Amino acid sequence: MRNGTAFPVRSRSAGVTLIELAITIALVGILAALIVQFVAPVRSYIDSSRRAALADAADTALRRIGRDVRLALPNSVRVTTAGGITYLEFLLVRTGGRYRYEAGTGTDCGGTTADDALSFSAADTCFTSIGNVPNSADVTTNDYVVVFNLPTGTDKADAYQSSCGAACNKALITTAPPAAGTGGHRIDFTGGNTFTYESPGRRFFIIEGPVTYACSPSATPPSGTLTRYSGYAIAAAQPTPPGVAGVLLASGVTAPCTLTYDTNVAASGAGLLTMSLKLSMQDSRGDTESVVLYHTVHVNNVP
Repeated sequence: MRNGTAFPVRSRSAGVTLIELAITIALVGILAALIVQFVAPVRSYIDSSRRAALADAADTALRRIGRDVRLALPNSVRVTTAGGITYLEFLLVRTGGRYRYEAGTGTDCGGTTADDALSFSAADTCFTSIGNVPNSADVTTNDYVVVFNLPTGTDKADAYQSSCGAACNKALITTAPPAAGTGGHRIDFTGGNTFTYESPGRRFFIIEGPVTYACSPSATPPSGTLTRYSGYAIAAAQPTPPGVAGVLLASGVTAPCTLTYDTNVAASGAGLLTMSLKLSMQDSRGDTESVVLYHTVHVNNVP
């Protein structure tokens, strides 16, 4: 107020000063740097965990296939592709051993002879193993005894063959578990069968049935699958797929997914199964993470 006259008070305009703006920008920069330092390791950890999970799933699946194939009946591995899906099939061995054999004998099976031999000159119904049969308690009446299995397509010496008359290389087990005898187990099987060929090593196998692995790759994860099938009947033609429910081993399967069986070495008493499996997964940013594992399995084809 001057000379009794009042002057209006001028208020300060709302806003920030240049110093305040500079301080704010500096604080935001510091916070951003701190967030980046925290988020980057977390994202790296998540990415590493994702890759490890994919690699572990692929490795577990391939090792499961390898374990089963090592238990395959000699000369029973076969691979085919239908509708873009690769099918690997083989006959899974439950147990086995060596049989007793003498020319001109083998049809006694009277229940009192401790050394029943297996006959190849006439139909037989039993034989006694040399020594105890491993895991004999697991044998069931759905199992088959097989002697000297040869590659698929060999008449009367192919365990996949469904109609071979009275002369086959396999017969259905009739007594389970096998009865323990003196120095071995007695293997009883369906009568009226004459085994086609003798095994040079006097070896027999008891198989529990066929197993199929189906690899169905997809361009978009996780729709591609790797599936295991079992519990279906033996068939001369490879089923694609078997008519039973399968067990999922891996998802996110993308091409390439290859199962290749090298038959060029089969004549030497060995086979080689080559497997390549690619698993893929999308991360939170929409990017696709993939791992590819390669595995080979030596297959013993000595019957």
